[in-house]
Amino acid sequence: MNKLEFLTKMRNRLEKFGLPQDDINDALSYYEEVFLDAGFGKEEETAAELGDPVEIADGILRDSGIHTADASQFPPRFDETQVQNTANSNGGSSKSTENFWLKFILLILTFPIWLPIIVTLFALLFALMVTVVAIVAALIISGIAFIITGVYTVIDVPPVGILMIGIGLMITGLFIIIGSPTLRKIIPACGSLIRGLVDWIRGLFARRGGQKNV
Repeated sequence: MNKLEFLTKMRNRLEKFGLPQDDINDALSYYEEVFLDAGFGKEEETAAELGDPVEIADGILRDSGIHTADASQFPPRFDETQVQNTANSNGGSSKSTENFWLKFILLILTFPIWLPIIVTLFALLFALMVTVVAIVAALIISGIAFIITGVYTVIDVPPVGILMIGIGLMITGLFIIIGSPTLRKIIPACGSLIRGLVDWIRGLFARRGGQKNV
């Protein structure tokens, strides 16, 4: 057996059992230096003196904590991970149930605190929406009223009629510039906040049913 055959068998054995590549390179470099130190033309003699490269590789693997025996010679190992996952799953379900009842009891005990807060929030949101709609409606009605009045007045008193039409157009423009964008933003925001509160309350009571279906 020459140097190339010796080192190739070692490499194949070490790679087969997953020794890190850096460790493989270090081991092969060491034995390559052994062959070089022995001198030219003594590869077979050196290989015979070193012994079986597979056994040498097995020794390196054992020193690295890698078992080289054929796995088929041993019975299958009991899967502790699967058992642990099953136990965690059962324990997690029980813990989730306990957490639900704890939250439910806490919700009942704090009922006098959070209910007035929620009612107040809904009332404020409703009042805000009504106020915004009222302001917008007032702007629209005022603008139209000034324009109509100005049209009728411009026939008898042109300066006053033109002034009233101008005021009506200004009010209408104010609605277009400020009122309409504000209305488009406030109403969806209020709706989203209301839906969020409703979903939060409904979620507290829906979790129990969702856990049973898991």
